[in-house]
Amino acid sequence: MRARAGLAVAAGAAAVLAGAALTATATWLIVTAADRPPVLTLSVAAVVVRASATARPLLVLAERLLSHDAALARLAQRRAAVVAALVPRLPGPLTRRRAGGSGDLLVQLVHDVDARVDALLRWRHPVAVAALALAAALATAAAADPAPALAALPGLLVAGLAAPLLAGWAERRADAHRDDVAALAQAAAESAAGVEDLLAVGAGEPLEPLRRSVSRLAAGERRRARAAAATAALQALGAGLAVLGPALVADASRAGAAWAAAAVLAAAGVAEATRGLPDAVRARHRARQAAQRSAELLATPLAAHEPAAPRPLPAPAGAGRRLRLRGVVAGWEGTALDGLDLDLAPGEVVAVRGASGSGKSTLAAVLMRFLDVRGGAVELDGVPLAQLDGDDVRSVVGLVGDDEHVFATSLRENLLLASPGRADADLLAVLHRVRLDAWLASLPAGLDSRLGDGGAPVSGGERRRLAMARALLADVAVLVLDEPSEGLDEATGRALVADLVRAGGGRSVLLLAHREEGVDLADRVLRLRHGRLEPAGRGG
Repeated sequence: MRARAGLAVAAGAAAVLAGAALTATATWLIVTAADRPPVLTLSVAAVVVRASATARPLLVLAERLLSHDAALARLAQRRAAVVAALVPRLPGPLTRRRAGGSGDLLVQLVHDVDARVDALLRWRHPVAVAALALAAALATAAAADPAPALAALPGLLVAGLAAPLLAGWAERRADAHRDDVAALAQAAAESAAGVEDLLAVGAGEPLEPLRRSVSRLAAGERRRARAAAATAALQALGAGLAVLGPALVADASRAGAAWAAAAVLAAAGVAEATRGLPDAVRARHRARQAAQRSAELLATPLAAHEPAAPRPLPAPAGAGRRLRLRGVVAGWEGTALDGLDLDLAPGEVVAVRGASGSGKSTLAAVLMRFLDVRGGAVELDGVPLAQLDGDDVRSVVGLVGDDEHVFATSLRENLLLASPGRADADLLAVLHRVRLDAWLASLPAGLDSRLGDGGAPVSGGERRRLAMARALLADVAVLVLDEPSEGLDEATGRALVADLVRAGGGRSVLLLAHREEGVDLADRVLRLRHGRLEPAGRGG
């Protein structure tokens, strides 16, 4: 990868020099030809013009291919590294502290990785190309005649150093401007939500906070525009000085008009290499900010640690699996479970009631090996859960929650995620078990119908039935239903929970809910209170 990046820089610098050579040689050729010298005097220059004209586009193409190849390879590596670091941290505190959830988190991380790799093309590469091209051009010019090279140097320093430094300073100030954007969004939301109440109680001008945020944002936009204009002007000034300097010191009587014109236009071609440097500095700043955000997110401690030498899954005792929890202490940040005991026998249906925030989802996370316990013991068929590989545990224990994801692909692909290679007959059978027959019949292309974005809409109840179908296809022995009726009306929620429990087909089911739907189907009803389980009546 480094070799390709180095070749891309060399090709880019050579393209700049080829362009300058083409301009300078063509200028010399035109001016000299006006005096009608012998043809042999012009032959070498004509060859250089043709060679430069042919080489420049080829070098530009080679630069683009090599630089983008190196950048895309780096992008693939960094995305793979981010996913590898992200997977063991989801779900966990990383997403629980973000309002947008794991989807919003993934979007930010992808954007940040792209920004860091984008800096390879927009920061490191153009800076290296400009530095190499300018050094080679100045060295060549100084070898021929030091005076024009020295005269071009101040202008090149202005265009290649002062203008990028100004751009970097303005970009750092723009961070506060981005805070103004966030403040405006918050003020707009608050004003829209409370404007009627504020007007009703006569609370003065309810939109004043919004106006202040708009004023700050407008002031920031003006500062940013002025900085961008100043940067562009400084860069143009430097490029102009790089051309003016050689023109002023050119000794036409000694070097001739042809050589003077060639030197001036060659300086103009070389100065073009500095044009992209202000944008390069801005890209560098964005990449640094992205790297800092990614590092902070991925430094989040793991919620569940995989064993160094995981034990194999124990053989099931009889027809099912047995889960046993004793004195479990666990929580994402605080302590949600404090001395919890639970036995879930093969084929048993247990309902756990509890208010929102009582720790039901924490219990589900412990059983799924998403969260390590801080005290007590969790066993699967007599083997401590902490000694088993997380994927092995999740091949036995399946979770159906209230936020199950439907991927923007076909219904068949959504189901095959749980068990690749299943025949269509198996998919149709499992859809029948979770009572999605009528919904399937309404889809325009059956199993090939696209769901989610750009496809058929999926309601909350249908989403959870699809999740249950995946769990059944995966053939898990224990089903954890975490608030499966959340967000549904009572009748729909009752029918959904009943169907999910009955579709289990003799599997162990742990129903976690703060509502009453499905509680009457349980063999036992427990209440989660103060981090512990206690017997509860059917009504709660």
